Amino acid sequence: DCSKLDQWEVVFEHMDELGIQLHVVLQETENDNGSLGLDGGSLGLQRKLYHRELVARFSHHLAVVWNMGEENTNTTSQQIAFDEHLESLDPYDHPIVVHTFPTTTDQVYGPLSDQQVLDGASLQVNSISAVHQLTGTWVKESAADGNPWVVTLDEHGPFLIGARPDAYDYWHDNERAWGMWGNLMAGGGGFEWYFGYNYPNNDLDLEDYRSRDHLWDLSRYAREFFEKYLPFQEMEPSDNLVNGNGATWCYSKPGEVYAVYLRFGGTATLNLPAGTGDLVVKWYDPRNGGELQDGSVTTVSGPGTVSLGVPPNNTSSDWAVLVKRANTAPEVFFTLAAPNPYQGVGPLAFYVGAPDPDGDFEVQDVLLHFFLPNGQYLAAFPCLEATSGFWVFELPQLQLLPGVWPMVAQVVDSYGESSYRVFSFSSQ
Repeated sequence: DCSKLDQWEVVFEHMDELGIQLHVVLQETENDNGSLGLDGGSLGLQRKLYHRELVARFSHHLAVVWNMGEENTNTTSQQIAFDEHLESLDPYDHPIVVHTFPTTTDQVYGPLSDQQVLDGASLQVNSISAVHQLTGTWVKESAADGNPWVVTLDEHGPFLIGARPDAYDYWHDNERAWGMWGNLMAGGGGFEWYFGYNYPNNDLDLEDYRSRDHLWDLSRYAREFFEKYLPFQEMEPSDNLVNGNGATWCYSKPGEVYAVYLRFGGTATLNLPAGTGDLVVKWYDPRNGGELQDGSVTTVSGPGTVSLGVPPNNTSSDWAVLVKRANTAPEVFFTLAAPNPYQGVGPLAFYVGAPDPDGDFEVQDVLLHFFLPNGQYLAAFPCLEATSGFWVFELPQLQLLPGVWPMVAQVVDSYGESSYRVFSFSSQ
């Protein structure tokens, strides 16, 4: 088994390079206690050694979640002991969660939330339509207990079906709408897909992830909406602010930005607080991704209840709506070349100050356009963000034509709008 652990490390290193999180499930319901359980289900010598071995070998990886057990049946006191032992071992303080049966969420998570242990809930549901409500419950319960959890959807039923191959269910309506959007719109931390064993490439014999190729695309579209357009870390579930056709959910930073999801399409109303002012309304297609689109209503003004209009097309399909303050294009506030003049010794660095005045992560790129001293355009080079709103581009030691080099700093936001600032540096 030591050789097998070495083989795992090869896989885990590859996962790090791809940006894939390690979700390490430490035991199954079949072996978490009794005669098959380590130390009969308690925290004894065997389990301590097991924890130490895994932490020593794998805790250095970039994104790890320790899961104390799948469909876990250990007692609350045992779970607390496992949690505390893992925390004492892991120098990187990776999150610790536990997975439950769909029918035991209250009795497992309630005591753990009350005692402010664990870092998250690993949800299993029989009906995927319950994801939004269940995620929201534990996001709010844990926050109220003073220890906010990351709540993820890790398994959905029915267990014979799960997420079927694309050949059987190309659009994955349940996974897309009730699962991924249901979790994220309730403030959840994300979702995983369980493959039921009535279908090929199931949870026991999966060898080809391409069997769900379109499911990965649909998952990516949801991520892109949240990561590209929302300051989601600052937002909260706000379903009470919207009214629509059936399952209509809201995630908001009140007065500034709102995400509204319409499971069955149609239209919805949104209740805006006093002092809101003008907001832009854009639509996003969860089925196909892509850029934001205009619907029948493009702007709304608060306070009060406003209609968001109807989507651009396919009005009975699911849509996400982005409602936010009118975009203020980011500006280039300062530029600096150092050293200036440059004498051909050491690196030449360029600094650009381009904070986003809206404060909602809109700056996407900062480019430096170089011109030769004779005015001929040379090339454009991307800057790297050193800190929020502060961008840097560095050249190694080099010999440059003497004279004044004209420059243009360009900042681009997530809507494709640009601002420019002209400056120059001297070379001797």
